[in-house]
Amino acid sequence: MKKHQSRSLLTYFSKVNKKEEKDTTESTQASGGLPESSTIHENPAICQKGQETEVLIKEKPNQPTSANFKKDNHVRRFRPEWYGSYQWLEWEQAANNGDGAAFCHVCRQACLRKISSGGREEEVFSKKRFSKWKKATEAFQKHERSESHRLLTYKMNQIWHGRNIAEILDHTAKEEMEKNTKYLHAIFSTLQYLAKQGLPIRGHTDHSSNFHTLLTLRCKDIEGFGRWLERKSSWTSHQIQEEMIDMMSRSLMRELANEMHGKAYAIIADEATDVSRLEQLCICIRIATDELLVEENVLGMYAIDKCDAESVYKTIKDALMRYNLPLSLCRAASFDGAATFQGKRSGVASRLQEENERITTTHCHMHCINLAVQDMVKNIPKLRNFLTTVTDLINFFRDSPKRCAIVKTLAEALGSPQTHVRPLCPTRFTVKFKALSSIKEQLQVVKESLIEIENTSTDRDMQSRANGFLNAISTFDFTISLIISLAIFELSDRLSTAIQGSRVSAGQGVRLTKVAINQLKAMRTDTVFDETWSKTVIYAEREEQDDPELPRQSKAPRRYQQSDPHIFKTPKDLYRSVWFEALDFVISGLEERISSKCIPVLLATEDLLTTAWTENKVSSESLDCVVKHYKDDLDGSRLGAQLRVLENLASETS
Repeated sequence: MKKHQSRSLLTYFSKVNKKEEKDTTESTQASGGLPESSTIHENPAICQKGQETEVLIKEKPNQPTSANFKKDNHVRRFRPEWYGSYQWLEWEQAANNGDGAAFCHVCRQACLRKISSGGREEEVFSKKRFSKWKKATEAFQKHERSESHRLLTYKMNQIWHGRNIAEILDHTAKEEMEKNTKYLHAIFSTLQYLAKQGLPIRGHTDHSSNFHTLLTLRCKDIEGFGRWLERKSSWTSHQIQEEMIDMMSRSLMRELANEMHGKAYAIIADEATDVSRLEQLCICIRIATDELLVEENVLGMYAIDKCDAESVYKTIKDALMRYNLPLSLCRAASFDGAATFQGKRSGVASRLQEENERITTTHCHMHCINLAVQDMVKNIPKLRNFLTTVTDLINFFRDSPKRCAIVKTLAEALGSPQTHVRPLCPTRFTVKFKALSSIKEQLQVVKESLIEIENTSTDRDMQSRANGFLNAISTFDFTISLIISLAIFELSDRLSTAIQGSRVSAGQGVRLTKVAINQLKAMRTDTVFDETWSKTVIYAEREEQDDPELPRQSKAPRRYQQSDPHIFKTPKDLYRSVWFEALDFVISGLEERISSKCIPVLLATEDLLTTAWTENKVSSESLDCVVKHYKDDLDGSRLGAQLRVLENLASETS
């Protein structure tokens, strides 16, 4: 249909052109060589003859040399010499109320045929008129360089030579599309490489950024890529970069959603505050593949207005809905110990379990240990003040290279094996014992360094701080708090290190925690405290610490006194109570956190799998516990037989 129409138009145009050439020749002979153009009005696209409208279609431009070229207000006029420089230029005497005007023959003929350049055409040369002779040369050059004029020139040449412009344009468009696709793929792959490697895309300037530098390097291998980037500079803008990365992330998440579809999964979620003080919730999904390998996928970071149970619960439900993950397939959820997540009545875990009873909630055992120790420190003033002093002291040294150099010089002079102060990071679970042990081993070095800083510093604030730290660490209260903390942190840090193993199961973590609890209970005796007290006294005498003494008793106002306060007779009795109180807080904290109602289900599941693998008889209690919890997920009558498959796998792998 389209080819037939294009051939009909070409036939019609050729007939009209021949008729116009004949009429032009006759009129030229009759008028002394000038073409007759008196029938053309202000709109050059139509010619009125009575009630009929005739389309004027020509192959050659009308370029008379001796027409009536009138001068304008600036005493300037059209110059026929322009025909030689701009072959597309033509003159129309009837335009501009008979004063004449210039047009672009190519753009004018394309407009008559309703052929578009696909861009912005300059209507002044095709539909209106051009008569500003003062700026004629500049306007002609600009029009000749325009993309629309060049494209229309190509199209009209194909029409005048009788070629099928539709097929030619279609082939050209396909080639252009293939090139653009190739270049866009290079931009996408460049962004993908930077994102995978975790490299920053932008730099101090766009020219020095990793993205621009890598694209410049790839221009040497991709033909025409550099020229295309110069013309299509918007495809490397910041907004386009963000859109491309967003498209790649959505595509990746759709693939992950398809892989997770229909499988049982576990949820891992935690909240954090970024540098802009924006609350963000990170949600991860944990699944088991067909090869029984564990995979963890991050669904995303979701900004939340407030970190309460209702907001977090709705955010998790919304994220699962976006990836078509029904909550009915969720079998486990792991959160931290905050009340928002682990609250017994309205926490996120309780809300999830109300909707799906088969969800088991767990808490990181290593995190539980750290929280138990933090509760102990927070509730015992002497240990809380001690750790605050140690943290400030370590930061005091490490914040200045000059003070670190003083510690190093004095440590080498005193023969200390350690020449630096270890950091005490509050968010790392296994560094407390090493940091405190370092303070104990080089206490003399620390004292000498503080004396040196106080004597040599010209800053009175530094002098007073150094003197304050020196007085604080020279007391017996600091010494006994150091020994008590080391005894507890040594056990908690060793337990945290053991639980960190990637192959440690939930049951092994519980058993290790119970062993630690038993060791703490064994330490809660007068005999162990007497040994600790003797070691502390010997260490204090060796390090020239102050003698133990009772603090001054301060009484509350009489109206608040309901009974007489307990008064310790000796310093040993005072610190004995601190010893027992610290152990009680740690023991109760660990026991509370490993006695969750979901722990028996996890232990029973692990017992079934390990027992079946070792070809032993499955415990009926564990079997009943697992079947009761997971309900219709498992068939209790067939589960025992199904577990025997593990025996065959074990025999094959052994």
